[in-house]
Amino acid sequence: MNVIGLISGTSIDGIDAALVSISGSTTDLSVNLIAAHTYPYPEHLRSQILAVCGGAALSMEAFAALDDAIGYHFAQAALTLQASHP
Repeated sequence: MNVIGLISGTSIDGIDAALVSISGSTTDLSVNLIAAHTYPYPEHLRSQILAVCGGAALSMEAFAALDDAIGYHFAQAALTLQASHP
């Protein structure tokens, strides 16, 4: 089974994506790295995230839009990594 893991670290520089192959059973599990890549956030999105982390106030609508934008970029990272390793 292949699995993609995604994370954005505290530096907020981008999304780290890893594609791994998992096989075996619970007591004899094997995990192998197939590919890994960092997908940088667009600068405008990174600036918004940093502002919120720094305490900037946002309306609920603006916060929801930021959440959607982050989710979109996470999805794009997963799709791009998957497409490069069919």
